[in-house]
Amino acid sequence: MSLAYKFSVGTIAHNSINMGVARSIEVTYDGDPQEFRGGDYRLPLAIELGNVSVSARAETVKFDTYDDFADILDGACNDITLAAGANSGGLSGTLSNMVLVNYTIRSAQEEFALANVEWRQADASFAS
Repeated sequence: MSLAYKFSVGTIAHNSINMGVARSIEVTYDGDPQEFRGGDYRLPLAIELGNVSVSARAETVKFDTYDDFADILDGACNDITLAAGANSGGLSGTLSNMVLVNYTIRSAQEEFALANVEWRQADASFAS
């Protein structure tokens, strides 16, 4: 089972400090359904998700400085705060324990850095 959500904007935090702003974020939540059966039951007694995987991709992340971008490259966990749409429409929440797994630098200046970024979650949790 796979669910994909799209968000317009969000912020990236490292050690509780906002490092940059992200645009066009896609969050994918994957999991394999596990059925628990017992006795002569035709229907499962319970269905749970196993092997859960959460990933996020941002089309553009603008970091305030190139040093801020370098700080998230060390394999440490980051938090991604996802904002609701205009007039508070849509979902909002925070993805915690996200680890950078892929990136492409689009522009690197002393004052800022732009990158396409992909994270995967080390411990699946989503707080709304």
